[in-house]
Amino acid sequence: MGQRIVTGIIGVIAAFAVAWFSSDSFFWFVVFAVYLLAAVEFAAIVDKVTASFPKVFFLVTLTVASVLLTYILSKEKITAYTILAYLVLVVVCGAIGGILVVRVSDNTNKYNLFLIRILNGAVLSFALVWLSLPIATTWLVWKSGFWQLFLLCAIVWVGDSTAFFIGRKWGKRQFASTLSPKKTWEGAIASFVTSLIVGSVWNFFFEDSFVKILFVSAMTSIAAQIGDLLESLFKRAALVKDSGFILPGHGGMLDRMDALILASPIFYFLSVLVS
Repeated sequence: MGQRIVTGIIGVIAAFAVAWFSSDSFFWFVVFAVYLLAAVEFAAIVDKVTASFPKVFFLVTLTVASVLLTYILSKEKITAYTILAYLVLVVVCGAIGGILVVRVSDNTNKYNLFLIRILNGAVLSFALVWLSLPIATTWLVWKSGFWQLFLLCAIVWVGDSTAFFIGRKWGKRQFASTLSPKKTWEGAIASFVTSLIVGSVWNFFFEDSFVKILFVSAMTSIAAQIGDLLESLFKRAALVKDSGFILPGHGGMLDRMDALILASPIFYFLSVLVS
């Protein structure tokens, strides 16, 4: 427990220090590097299931997809053609990723090999969108203002910590026992309520639309908890407890960033673009 708290405190201080002092390009690179580590862990998890996931190809295409999506979303006018170009890239990369699968073993028949290729291609396409979106949107939230990024991280991290401690102390009713047995309704509700409190406190200092902030905070909290469960789904399929071991007390980078993967795009599109 103590190790988890220390790692969390150091991580929060480091994250906000980088956000406060960084230039545009450096901050994007840091965000990308963090999610690239998460992507490496994700690829390893998928490979445990398929035994043939094209990891290097996935990481290269994720880099390209992230740069392209950041460019598209940073433009003042987003056209259908630019979105189409991104989606074509994702589909084509998924198809190539499936083709790159080699025969898993001499006993693998053509039908099973075809299914493995389809699975790898589908997962690769999904992961390109799933991981390139938070890279682009986290950077864009930061571009809109340091305190916008602070609000996003506060909603997710304070809510996650509240869910952990409330669930650990008073949690009795499981709500996702198959995916994550330790998650409880008490923890989930506490996380949601905490997000509204965080949004309200932030709004007290920055005087935005109170209704908008509450709505954004609520939706971001829900997205964060879904993101957490989604990562648990992949880990459960691979029969692993943690995505890695890079963060003492927390597991891997993917374990730490899972909630932000969905929360960041939701926060950006609801808060920044609506404004």
